[in-house]
Amino acid sequence: MPSLLGLAWLIPLSPLLGATFIGLLLISFNRTMNRLTKPVSFLLISSSIFSTIFSVTLLVRHLYGKVISLHLNAVSLDFQLDLFNNYVTSIACSIVGTIFSIVMIYSYYSLQRKQGYVRYIVLVSLALSLVFLLILSGDPSHNFLTSAFTSFA
Repeated sequence: MPSLLGLAWLIPLSPLLGATFIGLLLISFNRTMNRLTKPVSFLLISSSIFSTIFSVTLLVRHLYGKVISLHLNAVSLDFQLDLFNNYVTSIACSIVGTIFSIVMIYSYYSLQRKQGYVRYIVLVSLALSLVFLLILSGDPSHNFLTSAFTSFA
């Protein structure tokens, strides 16, 4: 059985997969997906709550360390992504996930679910995934700029 720290890459991936899946369905079946606001909201809110609960679990169990190290070498671009979990990132992911989940639940109850609602909830879920990725990766701009400048040199 893999450890919980080894599965921490699911924190940014869960909302990303949900948003990508619903976004592709929205592009393919626009009229139908705009009518299915309740299942779409349930799927995306539950994926954000799952990520939040998982980050709280890592915080409560004090599981810290390197989560994943991904190294991709494309034609002329060398890309490296390292995800770390420590005390600060666990607290940040828990707070950010809670705030985004509350925003999504509040949006579900307060907004009129008309044209554009599904797109809005998909974009909020995508933003949550990117914020989780930024928090867990430490300093992604430094990693990207370093890899970009070394590949051109």
